Amino acid sequence: MPILQSYWWTGDPRTRNITYGHHIYGEGYRYRGRPIGHWADQDSQILSLGGLLQRKDGIGWGATLRTGELNAGPLQNAPPHNGGVGSSTVSNGITTDYFSIDIFNARQYPQYGLSVHTSLGWESLKPQGGTKDDGISGFLSLTRTF
Repeated sequence: MPILQSYWWTGDPRTRNITYGHHIYGEGYRYRGRPIGHWADQDSQILSLGGLLQRKDGIGWGATLRTGELNAGPLQNAPPHNGGVGSSTVSNGITTDYFSIDIFNARQYPQYGLSVHTSLGWESLKPQGGTKDDGISGFLSLTRTF
């Protein structure tokens, strides 16, 4: 079985639309249409910056900033079928500018066997030729060990 690799930095059009979708493997690296591996999906370029502060008492704070392009468009001098055409759960077939910021907190309560994880963030998706879609995101997870 051949190994498929994406070398987005080379500019070689043969390395586009192969990691999560390929003409031989129609479904790509997916399960029920969703990518297995990375949420950004096909031909995306995301720059992430984050940090975490963990205290001795089991409380942690952190933040993550992400920006980039989802389902990146055609490369310069590349055939039109390369880039921006892949099936994607986030930006299906459309090159989309992406921005997000998340602030998160984790707390441990060992006396109860409990872990609490929360996050609050902002996400913005701007498809080329489309309308900007942005909004607040949130997450809460409670884990109890018995």
